[in-house]
Amino acid sequence: MLEQGGGTRSIVLLHGNGAMAEDFAISGVMERLARRHHVLAFDRPGFGHSGRPSRMCWDAPHQAALLWEALGRLGLSRPVLVGHSWGALVALHMALQAPEGTGALVLLSGYVRPERRLDAAMASIPALPGLGKLLRHTVLPPLAHLLGGCLVRRIFAPQAVPPRFRHAFPWPLSLRPSALGASAAETACMHADAARLVGREEALNMPVMILAGLADRMVAARRHAVRLHHALPGSRLRLFPGGGHMLHHSHPDAVVDAIEAVLAEAGSHA
Repeated sequence: MLEQGGGTRSIVLLHGNGAMAEDFAISGVMERLARRHHVLAFDRPGFGHSGRPSRMCWDAPHQAALLWEALGRLGLSRPVLVGHSWGALVALHMALQAPEGTGALVLLSGYVRPERRLDAAMASIPALPGLGKLLRHTVLPPLAHLLGGCLVRRIFAPQAVPPRFRHAFPWPLSLRPSALGASAAETACMHADAARLVGREEALNMPVMILAGLADRMVAARRHAVRLHHALPGSRLRLFPGGGHMLHHSHPDAVVDAIEAVLAEAGSHA
């Protein structure tokens, strides 16, 4: 866990699939928010420096419950939950589990509506028992190292990969067999985790801000962000023409402004 800043309001940052807490620090968003607020970024189970015990189920609802337990031990109440990509699923499930305990939601490039995808099915293969474990401990790490640059460019497209990210991101942590397995497992369950949200949106009575890039090549904004916005009449939606998947890197000022806006709105409703 990374922690910065002080103040009476807490902001919890939840990274996407394959990333880790350092992603928000590298983007500069964490530092900007910490000038006025208490900010925490967690390594979700299996990523960064965290473990992922195989005896547990680590779908979005279980991760949400684990994070609420952690926040309870830290004595934090009504945080603003900020989720990027797969982390948006966790943020939404956290808000559904404890709507009165959630100050506000900010969802960045979120995979938030069920969508069956061939690329997701292929990327889930390393999560299979037996064959998946063999792949994760043999060919997959060197293959991921070889092809990782292409994937990262696609994640950031149409923007270029920022030099700061290229040099500061902890690549060895993301290429561990355990991290590759965690990433594949999250890909395997994201459709089901998103489907669990459908029809439950009325419980999200906190301020909700949805941000997405219209040029996102990983999560189509109109299939996810726009549809969720229509299901949540009180939510606010901001779409970025030409924006890609990594909005916290390409549009950090807009992300910080969105978080500040829901903080103010949540304060007025407290």
